[in-house]
Amino acid sequence: METQEIIEKYLKPRVRSECERLKIPSSFVKGLLARSEEDMIDYWGIVYNARLHNVYDENGKLIGVEIWFKDGIKSKIKMLLLFFHEMDHVKDKYYGKMTSESRATCYSWKRLLQELLTLKILK
Repeated sequence: METQEIIEKYLKPRVRSECERLKIPSSFVKGLLARSEEDMIDYWGIVYNARLHNVYDENGKLIGVEIWFKDGIKSKIKMLLLFFHEMDHVKDKYYGKMTSESRATCYSWKRLLQELLTLKILK
């Protein structure tokens, strides 16, 4: 299964419920996209598997984020982990808090285990 297929089938249907869980409006998540490796490189040349891309209005005000995933990821489990990790960052971005990689990683594993235990991951 290709990255965009996983996004469409498994991640987009989870956006609203994950936003409710995190107490953020689902409208803040402007999209989930598969992007080329070039789009996933940061200022220091590090290539990420997922990252947030800020979306601004015409006045320069932050109105939401897109979650970008590196194209070529074929593992549903990896994509779910990345999705949950980035959603924790979305919550921080929405509330104007400093993001924490360790907290986002813990959150992503907690959510993946919850899904596995309830067998939601198979749906």
